[in-house]
Amino acid sequence: MQNKKAVSLIVLVITIIVMIILAGVIILSLNNSGIIDKAQEAVDKTNEAQLKQILQVGWAEAYADGARTEEDLKSGVDAVIEKNNLDVSDYDIVVTTRGVTITRKGITTGWRQEGLTVTNGTQVLTIGDIVNYDETNGGTIKVPEDVTWQLLGVNEQGKLMLLSSEGIGTEVAENDVRILNEQCQVYGNGKSAIEIRSITLDDVDKITGYDKTTYGKGQLHEYGNSVTYSATNDETPIYPAYTSTNGLSGNLTDQHYGFYYYSGGTRCEADLAGATEDNPILITTLTSTGYEYDAAQIATIDTSSKAYSMLFGTEKHYLLASSNVITFSSKAIWGLQYVSGSKVFCYPGYWSSEMFIAGAGGRIRAVVTLSSDVQLSGSSDTGWSY
Repeated sequence: MQNKKAVSLIVLVITIIVMIILAGVIILSLNNSGIIDKAQEAVDKTNEAQLKQILQVGWAEAYADGARTEEDLKSGVDAVIEKNNLDVSDYDIVVTTRGVTITRKGITTGWRQEGLTVTNGTQVLTIGDIVNYDETNGGTIKVPEDVTWQLLGVNEQGKLMLLSSEGIGTEVAENDVRILNEQCQVYGNGKSAIEIRSITLDDVDKITGYDKTTYGKGQLHEYGNSVTYSATNDETPIYPAYTSTNGLSGNLTDQHYGFYYYSGGTRCEADLAGATEDNPILITTLTSTGYEYDAAQIATIDTSSKAYSMLFGTEKHYLLASSNVITFSSKAIWGLQYVSGSKVFCYPGYWSSEMFIAGAGGRIRAVVTLSSDVQLSGSSDTGWSY
């Protein structure tokens, strides 16, 4: 009897071991077939959909309360995230005047960009290719001008971005990035469009490969240089004194009848009353964030390429939705970055030496981001449709 019990126990142990091995094989098989990954993907998509729904509610509440700018709408979305103690660290969240889009970090649609080439593994596109985006959505939407669209590149989520090939919209009366983005909105109602904005300096630099950290090296307008200004007298004209983080000091060479600058989006005039050499008055500290360059001198972009023609071709004069300050040794200037011909520069809205306010004299170019479900047909030679 004891032998039979021993044999039964051995059989039981062997059976358990075999079952464990079989279970492992089954799990491995399921994993190799992608079932587990697909199940996890389904869970992730469900969580993503629920999160997006919550954030859209926050967006809608902010809109109902009168929010119309992207900044105010984003504040409404952020309030919902804080109120519900949501963990959004795994997502990229974009808030626009049209709603909220979220994408899990590290997940792309399959489009990737290398230099001036864009591919999803089967199709190969070239920056500057014509893409048949219909901003009128089949004629149901009225737009001020009908424009052609070209491939600008791929965003961080792997989605295609298109650029209006011509300047559009009206001239901008003030140096305000929001105005540029707002005037582009009418072009974002076409098929598969999920975001619309104005082109920025970063968009241009991504194609040209320009290294902004090289701008103005060793000079007062060196990119990233922080400059502190002060007045040593209050009788005009004055030549404000300066010191900077890159070790330069001296006086501005242009005479100033006051000192004008931006602070918190507001134009300000410094109060210089009582300033003397023994009692200098601190005016403000500015960090140089603007830069200028000639794209024809950038080795990474061929002047005969579609991309170069798209950005810098004949009669290309347009504003960029990038507002900056440049701390020249003569004066500081503020304004929107601007493209004219092959040159990228800062269009001065006003100077530190006088309250000079200029309307930016160029036109605007819209950037449309397409959803991930876009299926293209065509070629780089004939253009792409979807």
